[in-house]
Amino acid sequence: MWPSPFTGGLSPPHRARCARLRSALPGGGTIELERPPPRTSLPRLRVTPGRVHGEASAAATHAFFDRVLRLRRPFTVLWDPRGVRWPHLTPRHLRIIRAWVNANAEKWDTQVQAHALLLTNPIVRGVAHAKRI
Repeated sequence: MWPSPFTGGLSPPHRARCARLRSALPGGGTIELERPPPRTSLPRLRVTPGRVHGEASAAATHAFFDRVLRLRRPFTVLWDPRGVRWPHLTPRHLRIIRAWVNANAEKWDTQVQAHALLLTNPIVRGVAHAKRI
């Protein structure tokens, strides 16, 4: 734990997380595996798709996921879809996604310890909350 700023301690260094792996995605997105400060938490995979998420972006994302899974270490995932327009999913795009999931589901489920999804739109957040109930 970081010392509290209210007790004269230091606040957490937000820049302390430096990317161990980082890649640009087609369509303007990024994906990176962030290294946490020593002895504080698990590495975090941050997925920030660009405005366009198509077949090329899915292939690049899966290639990056493969690199992370080869590390054979637990991690968390932060999904940040705030800049994405609704993706145009073709049947081929869905087959690419499905093939990757079928091939990697066991490794993914073993290594991923938690998922977080940033939802800033109040309507989308309300729908997601209603579905959870």
